[in-house]
Amino acid sequence: MEIVKLIMSAIGLTEDQAKGGAGLLLKLAQSKLNNSSFDQIKGLIPDIGDIINAAPSEDSSVVSALSGITSALGIEDSKLAGFASLAAGFSKLDINTEQAGGITQTLMKFLQDKGGDEVKNLVGDI
Repeated sequence: MEIVKLIMSAIGLTEDQAKGGAGLLLKLAQSKLNNSSFDQIKGLIPDIGDIINAAPSEDSSVVSALSGITSALGIEDSKLAGFASLAAGFSKLDINTEQAGGITQTLMKFLQDKGGDEVKNLVGDI
């Protein structure tokens, strides 16, 4: 699990935190991208299924509540709900904001190094 080792080394997280944090981001990408776009990412991370499965389960009550609030305010909730899900997941892993940013940067650099700007931009647009 090359990406997990990179995250552990760059940020100083445990293997469970690194794997779960990367899993959260990849799970979000999987839910937002079409199959052919996500297949490009899957091709770069052979153990992606194990990493995604390491992501903490989503707290549907938080996402539901946020969805209701944003709908009432007339705000598109898809991105906001994704961020809420990420924040809740990182919290479950005891990962702070700075560490979460480090995971994101490390994953983005990994994707760019392995697949170029096109693959990095797929995830960056989410």
